[in-house]
Amino acid sequence: MNRRKAIIGLVGLTGAATASYFFYTQTKQEDLNQLDSNKLFIAELAETIIPRTTTPGAKDAKAEEIIILWLKECTDRKTRNNFIRGLEKLKSRCQAAFDKDFMHCSAQERQALLNQFEKEEKPFAPIFGKIQKKFLGTAFMPTLKEYTTKAYCTSFLGATQGLAYVLIPSRREACIPLQTSQKSWATQ
Repeated sequence: MNRRKAIIGLVGLTGAATASYFFYTQTKQEDLNQLDSNKLFIAELAETIIPRTTTPGAKDAKAEEIIILWLKECTDRKTRNNFIRGLEKLKSRCQAAFDKDFMHCSAQERQALLNQFEKEEKPFAPIFGKIQKKFLGTAFMPTLKEYTTKAYCTSFLGATQGLAYVLIPSRREACIPLQTSQKSWATQ
């Protein structure tokens, strides 16, 4: 009987210590200067998501500045910590996989690495995904993709050259069919 109580107590103590350490790593204050020092890296990641073609890319729209600003000012601590840890994990994974840093990888290698990260960070089913987001924050890749897209679409270059933009629309039409090779509208 005493052995059973000792084992149960030891398992409970180990579980509590693990949970408290996990909670500490999720909520501790990360060094926000890491975001500024990784500005070029974030710019390359954004450019991989929205590359320059006939329209300006995310680097041209300076999406990295807006991403860093949103991470510092508008993002909860858990998501920000996940993003900073994701940057470091991506750097080390790139070094291990291709034996070079992300800046020197080809476009195909960059895309393959980001696709691999996206598969790994796929959220759980809808209800469990909400619970996961509430307690663990949003993962690295969804945050990067969301912020890159929003930063690009709300920038001057993205709204005027990357999307169809009308400064002063003449009238409000709720449903307009898209013409062939028309850009998406610059509204949110």
